[in-house]
Amino acid sequence: MPKRQFRSTQSFAKTLTKRLTSGKDVLTLARHIHLQLVENTPRDNGFARANWFFNKNSQSTRVEPQSTDVNKSANTLPKFLRLKTDLYLFNNLPYILRLENGWSMQKPNGFLKSSIFKARKNFIAGVKRKEKKKKR
Repeated sequence: MPKRQFRSTQSFAKTLTKRLTSGKDVLTLARHIHLQLVENTPRDNGFARANWFFNKNSQSTRVEPQSTDVNKSANTLPKFLRLKTDLYLFNNLPYILRLENGWSMQKPNGFLKSSIFKARKNFIAGVKRKEKKKKR
């Protein structure tokens, strides 16, 4: 479980937006979140892990019922993104919420929150490393 708890989604978003200064930063954070979700999604046949997708400006109903290729889902991340563009990360498998709610013994306490918090932590650590290099 993450060390720092946020009182609301707004406080979580506020701490991130201080660090997001470009579309490139948003894409970097999105990559971190995607990686953590794929790693932490409980695995049986790999469908749930392979069905995390990105879409710009709107959610999609996309499902890849035969795919176990997680690289296919990572490739849906846009190559370029403006800072104010909405970016959706979604998984439309009918059982994804059951996995989050403890259906799998691999992650009985869920995986979404911990994945997002770890991605945020990794992203901010990377930004701090860049800031230190610039000061040198």
